[in-house]
Amino acid sequence: MRWLLAGSALLVAACSSSPVSLGDPVKILTSSQSGGSQPMGGQHGPCFTNWADGTLLADAEFGTGFTWANDPGSHAVVVWPVGFTARQAGSEVAVVAPTGEVVATTGRSYRLPGGAITGWSGLPDGPVWFACWAHPT
Repeated sequence: MRWLLAGSALLVAACSSSPVSLGDPVKILTSSQSGGSQPMGGQHGPCFTNWADGTLLADAEFGTGFTWANDPGSHAVVVWPVGFTARQAGSEVAVVAPTGEVVATTGRSYRLPGGAITGWSGLPDGPVWFACWAHPT
C-alpha cells in the first residue's frame, strides 16, 4: 500500500510540473513580412515538399535561426507562417502557433517542413528557411 501511495504521489508531482512561463514578445519573421504575396504554411496550409532536421536557435536580429543536423556550421534565418508569434521562455524563444500552442523552442532539435530560399529581395542575406510547422526529433 505504501508503494502505491508513493507511486501515486510521484505521478501527480510529475504531471503537475508547470512548463516555462512565457514572457515578453520576441520579433520573428513571418511569411506576411517577407515579401511573399500569399500566406504560407501552418499545419494544414500550403507548404514546400521538403524538410530539414536540425536545431532551432535564437537569432538576435530575426528571432529564430536554424542549423542543419548534417552541417553544424550552417545557419539559416527561419520565416514562420502568417499568424505565428514568439515569446521569451526563460533564456530561449518559444514559437507560438495562432492556436496558442507552443510549436517549437530554441535550443531543441526539430524536423521543420518547409524549404530554403536565397537571394530573394526583401529577405535577409544567406539562406532563409520557410518553415510550415515544427516536429520534435
